[in-house]
Amino acid sequence: MTTPEGDTRWTAILSTDMVGFTEMSHEIGQEQIYGLLSYALGVATEIVEAHGGHVIDTAGDGLLAAFGAPRALENACLQCCRAAEAFRQRMMSEVDDLQVQFGVRPAFRTGLGGGNTMIAHLDNGGIKVVGLPVNKAARLQAMAGPNEIILSETIRREAEALLRTTDRGEVEIKGFAEPVHIHALDGLVETATRFDEPRQRGLVGLVSREAELAALLATFAPGAPSRVTLISGVAGIGKSRLVHEFQQQVPGKRPVYVGQCAPDQLSRAYGPVFDVLRQASGSPDDADTRAVLARLINRHPGLCDPGDMERFLAPTDGELPQNDRALRDRAFLLQVLAELNKAEACIFVVEDAHWIDSATAGLIATLPAIGTPLILTSRPEFDASWMTPNESLRIDLTPLREGDIRRIAEDALGGDLSQSLADLIAEKSEGVPLVAEELVRALRYDDRLVEGADGLDYRGDGTLLTGNLEQLVLSRIDRLSDQQRATLQTASAIGRDFSEDVLSAALGRDSAIATIAAEPGLVEQSATGQWRFAHALIRDAVYGSLLGSHRKAAHARIAGAIEGQGGAASRDWALLAEHFMKADNPEKAVPAMIRAAAGDLNVYALGQVDRTLEQAMQYVEIDPDIVDQDQFRDLAVTWLRAIDQMGDFGRLTAVSDRVLPRLERAGYSPALSIARTLTAISLTHTRDYEGAEALALATLRDAEDQSDPWGAAWAKVALMRTYEETGWQPCAVVERLAAEIQPVAEATDDRHLAMASLYLLSAIYRSTGYRLKALDVADQIVTFAETHDDRRATAYAAWARALVHSTDGNPELSLSTVQPARREALPHTADETVSRGIKLFAQTFLLPPDEVRPKLLDLIAETRRLRDYNLVHSMEWTRSVLELKAGHLALGWKLVTQLIPKAEVAGHAGMTRQCFMMRGELLLTIAGLIDPESEAPPDRPRFARGKPGLADIATFLKLKLIAKRQAARDLNRCLELTLTKDGIHYARARIGLGLIAKARGQTSEAIDHLTTGLDIARAEGMELLSQRAARALTGLTEASDQPSARSSSRS
Repeated sequence: MTTPEGDTRWTAILSTDMVGFTEMSHEIGQEQIYGLLSYALGVATEIVEAHGGHVIDTAGDGLLAAFGAPRALENACLQCCRAAEAFRQRMMSEVDDLQVQFGVRPAFRTGLGGGNTMIAHLDNGGIKVVGLPVNKAARLQAMAGPNEIILSETIRREAEALLRTTDRGEVEIKGFAEPVHIHALDGLVETATRFDEPRQRGLVGLVSREAELAALLATFAPGAPSRVTLISGVAGIGKSRLVHEFQQQVPGKRPVYVGQCAPDQLSRAYGPVFDVLRQASGSPDDADTRAVLARLINRHPGLCDPGDMERFLAPTDGELPQNDRALRDRAFLLQVLAELNKAEACIFVVEDAHWIDSATAGLIATLPAIGTPLILTSRPEFDASWMTPNESLRIDLTPLREGDIRRIAEDALGGDLSQSLADLIAEKSEGVPLVAEELVRALRYDDRLVEGADGLDYRGDGTLLTGNLEQLVLSRIDRLSDQQRATLQTASAIGRDFSEDVLSAALGRDSAIATIAAEPGLVEQSATGQWRFAHALIRDAVYGSLLGSHRKAAHARIAGAIEGQGGAASRDWALLAEHFMKADNPEKAVPAMIRAAAGDLNVYALGQVDRTLEQAMQYVEIDPDIVDQDQFRDLAVTWLRAIDQMGDFGRLTAVSDRVLPRLERAGYSPALSIARTLTAISLTHTRDYEGAEALALATLRDAEDQSDPWGAAWAKVALMRTYEETGWQPCAVVERLAAEIQPVAEATDDRHLAMASLYLLSAIYRSTGYRLKALDVADQIVTFAETHDDRRATAYAAWARALVHSTDGNPELSLSTVQPARREALPHTADETVSRGIKLFAQTFLLPPDEVRPKLLDLIAETRRLRDYNLVHSMEWTRSVLELKAGHLALGWKLVTQLIPKAEVAGHAGMTRQCFMMRGELLLTIAGLIDPESEAPPDRPRFARGKPGLADIATFLKLKLIAKRQAARDLNRCLELTLTKDGIHYARARIGLGLIAKARGQTSEAIDHLTTGLDIARAEGMELLSQRAARALTGLTEASDQPSARSSSRS
């Protein structure tokens, strides 16, 4: 099958035919019907071409035309509608004459459809248009009645502001699965300038052009000298909008007359001038020049000499040489404009001067000399060299800021935008307000807007291109040579930014991109020498116009060009993978994706790693031989490491289930070791401690059998994690594992291994209550971070310290300590999530509960989705603290009580002990044995608690009755869970039991508990806990008679 030559583009299709053609053929005969049809189709062709369309086919009794193909056409849909209406009006106006000539009264029916089509270029120079819009236009034509024009919803919404239509609702059309929304065209809204369309559609408020408007108004203030003002800027930047605002506020309410230049009127001499004169005279649009001048003279006698007017209007008869006639005509029009300005103090505007005809260009260049006020709008390519600084003002409109574009979009949509949608519109519009408004229309009409958590959001990819925008861009591209278009098409396949070297290699010739850059606003060169499309939508439109087969071929050539540049180390693997994938070459794409993901992991682009390797794995699962075993190992390890750092342990477990079987079948390798270890660590987060230990022990045995100390060291990290959380092994075992890991980490220069083992050593000390040891290890991590200039190690040290301070009951110090970790943490990583959790715990004591609660609930939901039950349970525990601080006793008690069986079933000894400790101390508070509020620093914020509800009162009364008894049970349970019989957790429980014993009058027991707790608390530097015990010992006679043996031995 041959690959067609052509492209794809948004096209408006017109299909029309004669109603009752067969019957009329029988009625008037073949010769007459042929003459009638030839005439009618000739008229239709003339009108189509006059409106920029292209006749595709005139077979039978109808005509098929395309607008926007094979050459792009600005406002293609509007021009299609104008052509259809002009043909209808022409044929209806001539129907009587046609009846006299041919014996019948012909009527035509027309259908209009719009959308993406394929334009195939035929060998004979013609084109063939293929696509649903062609079929739709034909079906709508068949549905239309005599002299009726039926158009699709896509056509209506592209030109809606300038159409008068009747909604016909949805109809079933053969060949279309869904009903089609259609409209009848009743007529068009007459316009004077190109800005009338957005004005008819409805304007949003003027945004960020106040300074430019002020400068324009000042130029025409009373007494100011007359000057020519040029408003310059790219298409859609707001030139016409600025003129519109000027017209609304013009000093002295002076009349403003606007002439419009257009690309299809370059051969119409003085077209914009006649627009101005027609407006000044109040003449209708179809008035001829004589009628316009007559009305002007009637309004302003003496405006011009009647003889001069007649000579101007007289046909060219050879009386004067052509050059002399042109000079005479220009002099006449200059006189008319000058006298009109004197009579009305009016201001003349010429819009879109980059499309100005040569006659008008010569005329306006002489206006400054006669003091006639003039405003020009143009794109940057307009040649304004005739303007002098003293006689002119130039206003260059620059792109709007992102915030301004957001305001425009929010005004148009009538609501707040999510940050992601605001970023998309800002990126695609690049500060051009018209583009932003078109993007909003595309989102609205394509039903892509959804309500997000922080405002309106969008679904689907970021491709947003309306028919109007595409035609606006392609109308410039189509003016280039075939070779230049081919260059830009290949460049668009590279991307928004592209290298000239890669482009030339992909083309197999010199790209000559600099010659294209001479056409303003298409491509531009950066200071580094790289090239880029001047606007993202230019690239999108050019790339979107490529046929699928041409795209594949372009991407294949580009991939080959990239492969041919430099060595593997310097290669852009992500770019190479993208082009191979788009070239439908997965055999080369997947290995490149694996290399690209490894690079992304090095810069912590973790989400991108996950997306890239998910795509790669889907290909591997279809064809395992697409990668060799080494490549698969790289895929597995890179993927699991990225997800581990993301903290998405549910995802990690699922990915592990997909990659481990192939790794296991291939036998032991360092990759298998690290994959198992990361899986084992993940299982601790998901609370499968038995699975984690079994996998880590198996990996440790295999690594030692294979003499792989690095693999064995990582397996020991997984065991440290398991034992720290479960308490299945004493602290000494974890210390031994850490001591065995450190030399391996140093020998292999594995910083992550060193950090992980030190952090877990600090954690086991914290869990067992050895506070000072935990802080000492945190200091070792700080030293490691400084020695190795490792910012992530700084974060590890901050977490280790902050968690100790949290256990101490010092939220102020915990918050300040965790700040460095928050600064270093990347968004959407486990580091950031942990830091956020520590911060929220501290803020539970330092901020109003209502301010913290929503963030806390969000984090609980997020960590539950990630299946990180360490954080889930920690944040649920924090939630119970928050509710108790807020005065919600019933809810706080319920939450912590519900958490206990969760932690017990999961096997997390530390969390279980923490819950019993919290509940026990709450009961001590209810019993009046401790007062946490009085123990808090005096400068800690205190917030008013809500009035207790009935449930809170009932809970308090119930707990008051059992407070000491239940507290003793909970604190004894803490002692059972504290295997070392030492450390601050043990001390805290003993002090609580001492307070209960004292309240019961059990003096000896109270002294034993309190002195034991006091000695440990002092040894661990726990001042708050020490003070609590010391206060309780006061008044107990035995305390003064029996000095502490433990205290003496410790000191």
